[in-house]
Amino acid sequence: MNEWPNEPETLARFRRWLAEARAESESAGDNGQLVEPGAPAVEFGWLEVIAEFAALRHEVKLQTKSGRAVEEEAARAVAALNEAAAQFRSVVPKEAEAAQRAARPLVEALVDLHEALTRGAAALEAARRRCADEWAFAIDELDRRFRRLPWWRRRMARRWHETLLAAWRERSPAGQGSFFDALAEGYELVRLRLERTMKVEEIRRLECLGRPFDPNTMTVVELADTPGVPPGSVVDEVRPGYVWRDKVVRFAEVRATRLASGGGT
Repeated sequence: MNEWPNEPETLARFRRWLAEARAESESAGDNGQLVEPGAPAVEFGWLEVIAEFAALRHEVKLQTKSGRAVEEEAARAVAALNEAAAQFRSVVPKEAEAAQRAARPLVEALVDLHEALTRGAAALEAARRRCADEWAFAIDELDRRFRRLPWWRRRMARRWHETLLAAWRERSPAGQGSFFDALAEGYELVRLRLERTMKVEEIRRLECLGRPFDPNTMTVVELADTPGVPPGSVVDEVRPGYVWRDKVVRFAEVRATRLASGGGT
């Protein structure tokens, strides 16, 4: 190995390390095989060290350049992904709004059907009561007319009259309640099934009676003077209101009491 005069301490330590490494390598060849003592050693001088360092420096520069290119490409890919994600996020609200616009006619149809079923059930109950009242009035009127007859005619027609009354009572709505009951049960089954569908779709009817007037969900169609009711309270529901996912589909039409002096409904 070449001798270099006046070499710095760092180079001297490096030379000693090379000497130690050479001494260790002399005891073993490739794959752990021993090397014969006195084998010729390869001369290794500063020119070789400088050449190796130059090659190492060149390799580091190449690796750095390659790593920088990969980093820049990754940065561009991340920016493109962020832009795509932002576009997807901006599309979601628009798609939701478009879906709501497309579904609104169906929601309004469900609301109309629910209102029609509710009104139909109420009309059926009113028809039941009216029919029962009219039938009872007809039976009472028949009995009153019979009692106004002369006694001898009442005596002759009593059995016929009692049979006729029994037949009328049997055919009355009270005696034939199964017809109205079956019709009312059918209305109720359809209404319950519809309300289950409305619950799934988050459609609900507004509760108005007895509550303070809310201009965001109600429309006053008539003012009422009702003693004992707080001002601005709903006393009657003319037409029900509905909301869909916390958005008003139909305003409730109500009758409300007047506000105190100095305010208006």
